[in-house]
Amino acid sequence: MKNRFSLYLLAMLCSFSCSQERTTREYIMDIPMIANKTPEEVVSILGEPDSTYIQKRGSKKVPVHIYTPYKIEVYYPSGKATEVLVNKTGNLQYNENSLSFFNIKPSTPNKEKSLAAYKWSDVEGFKNITFFSDNIQADTVSSFKMFFNTKEE
Repeated sequence: MKNRFSLYLLAMLCSFSCSQERTTREYIMDIPMIANKTPEEVVSILGEPDSTYIQKRGSKKVPVHIYTPYKIEVYYPSGKATEVLVNKTGNLQYNENSLSFFNIKPSTPNKEKSLAAYKWSDVEGFKNITFFSDNIQADTVSSFKMFFNTKEE
């Protein structure tokens, strides 16, 4: 009886840790989780960025954190993470289902759906989301970038 309970407990612990690991790996980046967070809060969630730089926007200086391998840039224009640019989309498909890799429920673009761009302005928590192609060959998008602009709190 004691051994059976121990095996049951071990199975439960393994099940919990395995499901946690699987959930964590589902997302390339959990954008809703980092939205409107300070650079320090984002680092506590994602870890140290692979590199950083300052982007000039007129007279304003915007800190940017870069995370690889997707070369994801997190921008802090008002001191909080409100813009995210995914420069390398790897094997992601050029369609709304790719939103799920960033913990956003897939939905049909409400602004534009073309080879040039997919645009949403009706996703909760976001001003807009845009996928824009940067390489179209034979009516097929072979590479694209993703831009997420969150609503400021």
